[in-house]
Amino acid sequence: MARQLHPTALVIVDPNVDQYAHFAYEIAQFAQAELFILDEQADGIEQITTTLTHHQALQSLHLILPSECNHFRLGNAHLTAFNLDRYGWDLQQWGEAFAPQAQIFLHRWNMPAEFEVPNLFLTRLSLLTGAKVAITSHLACVEDPTTLEVETFPVSS
Repeated sequence: MARQLHPTALVIVDPNVDQYAHFAYEIAQFAQAELFILDEQADGIEQITTTLTHHQALQSLHLILPSECNHFRLGNAHLTAFNLDRYGWDLQQWGEAFAPQAQIFLHRWNMPAEFEVPNLFLTRLSLLTGAKVAITSHLACVEDPTTLEVETFPVSS
């Protein structure tokens, strides 16, 4: 497959996700996307901000992240509804790399069944990045990406 000169999708994976390489490869192939694996010893939000400065007109950003009771883990950073404003500048910079109508997909991994991502988090993330935000209910879609199940889609920006 020929590599796109300017990919329209970017897949970001935290290496703390079990079998992350397999899932990342499958999603990247389906989306014909560039793949970036976070350094688990560094702030993942800052890593994503730096990576996105080299992109333009992205239509989608896929984040495959470990999720725990009340946060998503990105490298050594934790993103919650309560600290989004701390990363406001970084998240606004993400929007500079997006095409109009861009989407961010948060792929749940090991998320406890009782944990629901608060609408406040989704709305703030959407407002800060300028992208629509979707939560995938599981990663079973990698075996057949056309079966991607989305729990919340989209949050209006």
